Amino acid sequence: MRGRVLALALTLLTTPASSLAQPGDMPADGALPPGHPPIDGMTPPAGGSEGAPTDDPSLPAGSIVVQAQGLGPEDLATLEASLVEWHQAKDEATRTVRAKTRLDATGSAQFTGLAASMDVSYGVVVEHEGVSHASPSFRLGARAGKRVPIRVFPVTTNMDEALVGVRAILYLEPRDQHVYVEQLFQFTNLSGHTWRAHPMPVQLPANALTLVEAEPPGPLEVKPVPGNGVMIEGLVPPGTTDVTFQYQLPYPSSDTLSLDVGMPPRVGSVRVMAGLGPGLSLHVAGLGPPSATRNEQGQRLLLVEHAVPAGADQVEKLSLAVSGLPTGLLARQLGIGLTFLLMVGGIAAAVVGRRRVSEDPSPQSTTREREALLDDIRRLEERLAGGKVSRPQYESDRNAL
Repeated sequence: MRGRVLALALTLLTTPASSLAQPGDMPADGALPPGHPPIDGMTPPAGGSEGAPTDDPSLPAGSIVVQAQGLGPEDLATLEASLVEWHQAKDEATRTVRAKTRLDATGSAQFTGLAASMDVSYGVVVEHEGVSHASPSFRLGARAGKRVPIRVFPVTTNMDEALVGVRAILYLEPRDQHVYVEQLFQFTNLSGHTWRAHPMPVQLPANALTLVEAEPPGPLEVKPVPGNGVMIEGLVPPGTTDVTFQYQLPYPSSDTLSLDVGMPPRVGSVRVMAGLGPGLSLHVAGLGPPSATRNEQGQRLLLVEHAVPAGADQVEKLSLAVSGLPTGLLARQLGIGLTFLLMVGGIAAAVVGRRRVSEDPSPQSTTREREALLDDIRRLEERLAGGKVSRPQYESDRNAL
């Protein structure tokens, strides 16, 4: 589910504004993200490389010279360069760290004795204060060595100096037993510094059950804070850095779900998406009415988006309301009904299977067995709906049945 929702979110994020919003709401291609101060001629730096690796006939074949830039001599001399090797076998590629060496005060380091082969490619990584600055991958030629420039960015804790702006995306969808919400924050750093973000609290509804999926570690980290939301902290290198998290909300006792969602600093653009069926509506306080579209499965999707005009205040909170939901009791009954129907179908299939393999089937015993199972399941579902059994105990008893 996560992949589908995020793919949808990022697709919509790159959709031209003219197709989803009123003219002037979103920036044109190449414009700065909303929330940024004016910047003369500044564009996001491309990764950590100052340029592409190039062949240098003055270097012996099988050698690589690294040239790091961006820091003073004292800082450069404390850094280490790692040579990464990818070897392409018949069915798979293997990655190993071939060697490491210290940079000198000019930012230079050299690797020698390397193979020039179509099956082997290399890359260089220089780490500085927890940030990896990597070159593009490359192959070595048979007649010259390779010169590899790498730009190493200094680190700042000043968000203004780092020219960081944030775009927020929120997706919600009612499900059988709860309302599912997923949020994505896209941090854009337009400076030549890496921003070290101190812990940023993001307030969520107190009854939200936060789910942070296990992923390969990234420069930014999300940590749940039970009862308060999440905390975001880490590093934002030049370019864009995304963080996502999910949470569940119980159905309200009325037909309207209202929630306030906090934002990190410097949010200048928001997009709210809701997968809502007919009869359900979405309202975002202070913003215009939603536009309706369809997702890839043809399901109804409501969209609300907003870009902060120049000089206006940043977005500090989103107040949402989804109307037309089933009440808490009805929602439980709907979920129970769906579960009950699935169970009945499974029981019927099991009974039919037993009757097919039985050498001496007994219709009377089969009927009594089925009715007894249905009675047990019905009583268990009623106890869950009445709050007389906990969810873990319910799951255990249901599996036993």
